[in-house]
Amino acid sequence: YLAICKIDNVVRQMCFLQRHRLGIWHLVHPSQATSALIVGKIDTDWHKLFALLPGLVWRLDLYSLDSQDHQLLINSKHPKQLDTKSLDITIDLQNSFADYLERRPKNLRKNIGRYLRRLTQDSYQLELTLIQSPEHIAEAVNRYAKLESAGWKGLQGTALDQDNTQTLFYRTVLTNLAEQGKVLIAELHADHHLIASRLCMYDAERFIILKTTYDESQKQYAPGRLLLHKLLEHLFSANLSKTIDFYTNTTTEQMDWSTHARLFYNCSVFRNAGFGWGSRLTQACLKSLRSLMKRIKTP
Repeated sequence: YLAICKIDNVVRQMCFLQRHRLGIWHLVHPSQATSALIVGKIDTDWHKLFALLPGLVWRLDLYSLDSQDHQLLINSKHPKQLDTKSLDITIDLQNSFADYLERRPKNLRKNIGRYLRRLTQDSYQLELTLIQSPEHIAEAVNRYAKLESAGWKGLQGTALDQDNTQTLFYRTVLTNLAEQGKVLIAELHADHHLIASRLCMYDAERFIILKTTYDESQKQYAPGRLLLHKLLEHLFSANLSKTIDFYTNTTTEQMDWSTHARLFYNCSVFRNAGFGWGSRLTQACLKSLRSLMKRIKTP
């Protein structure tokens, strides 16, 4: 279902909803979607939305609410249950790359220098290639797919592949966005051999890294990190966007690259306070029961 909120015949909010089970609905949440599929910055009238959905709906689950884009939903006074989902990082591009690098942790700067020296000692020549022309996007996505499918994601069946629908999706969407001047695919080559690639999109506000892959046979050079280093050096002088947004569940290692961080939340909205109280009581009882069963099973 596509739910649309209009005020004075002007669209103010939209979201995709799906029935989960009896009485419970949730936002549609594709496996690789980091941010919630809900747009608009108004204080949602949940009572009207619950009344419009088919059947008796007592709970609506909202996934991946961004504290930057969905703060009104997070702060909603309607009865709700809020859980932290992930921590995202961003990089402010307003200063120079030299200033940015100087403020990074010492270990990060030291490691990047070590990887670069290792490449030099092994007589490799690094080259950063940036693809933005619509006519070259499909080939770049295919190269990305070939590299990713050769690694662990290929073994798990989750990688982009030359012929799967996921690759077709990225080829189509990125080619269309490239025609609007909103796509950049960054490739890192060592002696003309592709060792890392990042699929990115951007506007004047945010530069978003959609997907990253690297040649796992060259992991001693940390090609993914070196590509990020080279890409950042370019972006600080290119004036494409104000910030880089990783839209990821940040690791300790990734945090070293960031200048800012923000939280994402999962939220359950209830039809009224009674349903919310009943849900929390049920969860508490189930938790106690699981704990009891665990103790019973323990010798």
